[in-house]
Amino acid sequence: MLNKHYVITPEFAKVIIPFLKLEMGSTCWEWLVSGIYLNCYPIDILQPDAGWIVRVNVLLDDAFQVLSTIVPVCCEAKIAFKVIGDPTLYQYAFSKTAPAEDAGKFITIYTPTSQQLTEIMNQVDLAISKLDILPCAPPVSDMLFSDNLSYRYSSYNPDSTISSCPDDLIVDHADYFTLPTGITDPFTGESGDTDNDIGTTDTSSVVVIENYEIEDVLHRNYATAIYKGKRVSDGYPIILKEARPNAYIDDVPATTRLENEYRVLTKIAESRCAHICPTPLDMFEEEHHLLLFMTEIWNAQTLYEWRQKAERTQTELLNVAKEIRDTLSSIHTENISWNDLHASNILLDSANTVYLIDAEFASIDPDSTDFDLDIRMFGRLLLWLVYPVDTLLDWTCRIDVFIQKLEQSNYPQHYIDAVHIALCQNRGGRGIRGLTLK
Repeated sequence: MLNKHYVITPEFAKVIIPFLKLEMGSTCWEWLVSGIYLNCYPIDILQPDAGWIVRVNVLLDDAFQVLSTIVPVCCEAKIAFKVIGDPTLYQYAFSKTAPAEDAGKFITIYTPTSQQLTEIMNQVDLAISKLDILPCAPPVSDMLFSDNLSYRYSSYNPDSTISSCPDDLIVDHADYFTLPTGITDPFTGESGDTDNDIGTTDTSSVVVIENYEIEDVLHRNYATAIYKGKRVSDGYPIILKEARPNAYIDDVPATTRLENEYRVLTKIAESRCAHICPTPLDMFEEEHHLLLFMTEIWNAQTLYEWRQKAERTQTELLNVAKEIRDTLSSIHTENISWNDLHASNILLDSANTVYLIDAEFASIDPDSTDFDLDIRMFGRLLLWLVYPVDTLLDWTCRIDVFIQKLEQSNYPQHYIDAVHIALCQNRGGRGIRGLTLK
């Protein structure tokens, strides 16, 4: 029996559908769509409420050959699996805005018992080892098995409890690896209450790394995570930024991006504009994860939060715009371009002093500094401050209508001129200081 209501690209369909149409002994297959996944399962084999799951984690460029290799293994073994059927959706899973628990999960294989887990894991690992593919970081909820394989114990139905241990409910979106009581990891021998990694929501244990105590997770995506903590020696508040191994940001390893951020922040800390960014304190590896510790900017919120939380007067907006311009000017004077200027990378403290964060894309190389990019993005921010529509911060958004509205508004001419100059293709060599804001 085949369910024809599915969404899957023709390229992927050519791999999956022929196998599902075959009858493996007495097994018939059905497939259906749930969210971004195409779920495939043998209809005459009862699926339990919970069990082990295997993840096949690959980068987009390797997805097709991995799919061609793994689907036959699953069908031959008569075990359920799900796959992201559209490469476009899969690409989103690797973006900075995608949830960390979804990233990398190209194929999920359901292996209810420890014996099935061991057998399938070894088969899949052998099959993948013959392919020429890049390693890929697993979802944060998983235990790593090999470069492209991970696993965890999970409820197959997020609304159900696990029958073998009714006090535990494990959903498919936890942000750390854990085991329910009575379940033993067949590979490590650990059972129940496994010690959690950085970022655990278990508050009964304190995570200490070198001289730093980690208190809370502020943000997490596929490639990086940000934590709040303090320095053990003196209680000084710190921010920790983590880059995961084998994870990529715009095709560049996350660890490389974080190393770049450290270099940029170090240069700024030694310059005349040291006050505008967090100060780097330490950077080192911990279990192949690269960790950058830096000072925390106290009592600050992002420009996005500041603008959205309350109605702002024209005077407030003009003053903040001038502060951002002056801050950009100070780093340009040091021959640094930020290259990723947006409302979530700018902080304001209680006095509306401006700070810049997230220097992953910034450049201190004279051959790659791009002041024009900063200025164009600043022009969009000027528009967004007046008309706080999220799409204005997207390069694909047309801005003509907003510029026309601004021209017809009561904003001063120098502000309107600054928008025009910042967004024009040829500004006659004028830098950020050439944008007059009073």
